[in-house]
Amino acid sequence: APDGKYCTVTAGSLREGYIILYAKSEEGNKSFTCQIEVKKIPLERIEFSKPQVTVQKGKSVQLVVNYIPSNATDKDLYWTFGEGADQSVVGLNGSGVVIGKKAGSCKIVAKSKVDSSINAECIVTVVNGSDTENLGFEDWN
Repeated sequence: APDGKYCTVTAGSLREGYIILYAKSEEGNKSFTCQIEVKKIPLERIEFSKPQVTVQKGKSVQLVVNYIPSNATDKDLYWTFGEGADQSVVGLNGSGVVIGKKAGSCKIVAKSKVDSSINAECIVTVVNGSDTENLGFEDWN
């Protein structure tokens, strides 16, 4: 490191703890050892990029979550239906893709796998083909 105090390494799959970095010159006459502390960047909160989404019956849409901070280490999520949600309105997969099954609304919840108190909700409204006059182009998948 230029100031001789620390090194920065970006490696997403390392666990927290310490690693030793050892470097040796090609000539073999110089070497360097550095202890590096690996720290996780905690996820503080998540939010849907669109907290309300409209999808046509039979079409699908990928729900998008913003992570705060964006460089958080653990971004794995559980995707579930909200409490009391009518699960017959949309289909939901484990990646946050919903497909419209029948007209109505349904609450979808994304939760952090590390800390379930970090979560966000999105209302998905499904409309029939004849109900689409008021939708903007950005609502279509």
